Amino acid sequence: MRAPSLRLVLLAVLVAIGLAPRGASAHAEPYSWITVWIRDGALHGQVTAHVFDIAQAIDVARPESLLVPAFTARECERIQNAIDGLFHLDLDGNPAVPEWRSCTVVPDRHGITLEFDIKNARPAQLVLHGPLFAYDPAHETYFNVYLGEQLVHQDLLDFGRTASPFATGLLQTTGEVIRRFLDEGVHRVLRRPEQLLFVAGLLLLGGSLKRQLAIVGVFMVAHSFTLTLATLGAIQLPVRIIDPIVALSVVYIGADNLLRSRRGEAPAGSAAVGSAGPRFAIDPQLWIAGAFGLAHGFGLTNVLRELGPSHQALGSSLLWFNAGVEVGQAYVFWPVLLLFAVLHSRAPRVAPRVAILCSTALVAAGAYLFVQHTFLS
Repeated sequence: MRAPSLRLVLLAVLVAIGLAPRGASAHAEPYSWITVWIRDGALHGQVTAHVFDIAQAIDVARPESLLVPAFTARECERIQNAIDGLFHLDLDGNPAVPEWRSCTVVPDRHGITLEFDIKNARPAQLVLHGPLFAYDPAHETYFNVYLGEQLVHQDLLDFGRTASPFATGLLQTTGEVIRRFLDEGVHRVLRRPEQLLFVAGLLLLGGSLKRQLAIVGVFMVAHSFTLTLATLGAIQLPVRIIDPIVALSVVYIGADNLLRSRRGEAPAGSAAVGSAGPRFAIDPQLWIAGAFGLAHGFGLTNVLRELGPSHQALGSSLLWFNAGVEVGQAYVFWPVLLLFAVLHSRAPRVAPRVAILCSTALVAAGAYLFVQHTFLS
């Protein structure tokens, strides 16, 4: 038998491709529009989407049928449920729960507009996540925000920009500012492993209570200093520089602890009374805490900026956010301090081994975070 010719093989491949099932395809107008009005203590909004995208979302075979008002009216609840699952708007860090109102055909945009309301909403910051239809890599979502009738924010979300934050500038009550930013300070620092690991590393070698308090105090003053300057706009450093430095601080403190343990150096303030040497030696870890504390303050600034403090309440927002950070650090500071105090008093031979083990883990964790911030984000 003669082998099939190349032409027949190519023809068979093309036929197979043509007969293969096809997934959802994109269309020529991959756009959606989201508009928000903030007024009278409430939020009103519109979502406008192309009938092709809505048909994909609710599994309608012929998208053009959605341009018939009667058909859209019958499908309105299904459309609202589908868009509700795709619409992600955060108000002051909490997911918004819209109350959907209506579905209106918009012939000139080949789309449908959905109205929604969010009652009792005076957000200091809102963040829209998108784009609206993630199945299409070319999709773009236009985002507009009005305060009253004044357009105050315009943005475009696509696969290169997936979040659009906006600080509304609405004045919050003192109680709202304290509650929100104190709580955010606690939770944000507890979700920042770099800062907590660094604080723990500062305490691993033990020493007197005075020494421990001094080191943590210097760190607190340093990061509060740069947090204040950067928040007020006096100094700005990009995240791509700060985050790797903060991760390296964890590597450094772990490695420094290991070197000190290998040399058998006792922490300043822990030497026996009457031992040789200067009476008032400056603890090198005070310098480490201060220097890297400055970098950590810039990192916290980026976190605070994401929360969008209003201009009118910037000072109090900064104050209470920083207070929350210190409270969050205390969750690590006091347990580590007490643990090593017990170890040094009850098991003095075990404490150095635990410190070496923990310091090794710090080096590994810091290296991982450095790679993550430098190459994977």
